[in-house]
Amino acid sequence: MAQAQQPRVLVLGADAEDNIADVVTKLSATQRFDFVGSFNAFTGIPDLLLLQQYDGVLVWSNYPFFDPHEYGNLLADYVDGGGGVVVAALATGQATGYTTTWLSGRWTTGSYQVLIPDGDFQYGATTLGQVLEPAHPILQGVQNFHGGIASARSINSTLSSGSRRIANWSDGGVLVAVNYEMNTPRVDLNFMPPSNDVYSEMWRANTDGAKLMANALARVAGAGAASLSSSSATAGGFFTLEFEYLQHHSSLTALLSISGAGPTPTPYGPCFVSRPWVQTPPLLHSDQTEFSISFSVPASLTGRTIYCQALEVNNTGFSGWTNPLAVVVL
Repeated sequence: MAQAQQPRVLVLGADAEDNIADVVTKLSATQRFDFVGSFNAFTGIPDLLLLQQYDGVLVWSNYPFFDPHEYGNLLADYVDGGGGVVVAALATGQATGYTTTWLSGRWTTGSYQVLIPDGDFQYGATTLGQVLEPAHPILQGVQNFHGGIASARSINSTLSSGSRRIANWSDGGVLVAVNYEMNTPRVDLNFMPPSNDVYSEMWRANTDGAKLMANALARVAGAGAASLSSSSATAGGFFTLEFEYLQHHSSLTALLSISGAGPTPTPYGPCFVSRPWVQTPPLLHSDQTEFSISFSVPASLTGRTIYCQALEVNNTGFSGWTNPLAVVVL
């Protein structure tokens, strides 16, 4: 089992250097990543070997891409090899007056998109609206988000097959959308990554934009474990642990204890289950994003609390701990 490690990510913006540097600074400050690199997609194009040094890439365009066709082919190859990609505005739409602000090539013809960019952009201050999946790892810790005076966002709401909305803008437009049917999870963030620290009209740096970007990047890069919930537990009966938002081709090891809530030090960070615990063998699932397992409950545990947590490991190594649970036996 791989040791705990943070992913390496690349900021790939077709934008001014100051704007790119702001995104690097914001992501680095979250302390979610081992390294945050950058490359200007307006002035050049990296090769696949460079991208493969990173676990995830954040892509956006304020200016046209250096070569939108070749960028689309490159990122499709990167995803095929297991790389994670987050696409943000203006690459989520077509800005009037530009040659192109979206990705073309195999990114389009091979159906790698989440939000299909077939419309222009809308502007005007707006904020985080309806959260459709509050337990989703991308929304963890995101309490408020203000897109700024401009709040540049695609007006298009058409999602690719297998994609779904996670959160909306306050005007009802798509803010966050995901797809779990590709080789790695894909996320689109329908806002511009630079903040008002460098670009006065963009998202307000005193809201949770950095956390939203970091959560999305960590998710596609293989970090941030599944969400854990359970049924009720009845003495002499059974209870079921249910996992959502799993990475593709990952495994789970569940820990259960009646000794307490921890924390207990482990090589993978603190576990909120106290020893001694019952540990399952790795529970394998192929490309499922949901999984459940049932356990028998001895009759002697009436009124006791079962403490539960699980470790997820995906094809790139350690993914993370699920949220802990405390289940009272009825």
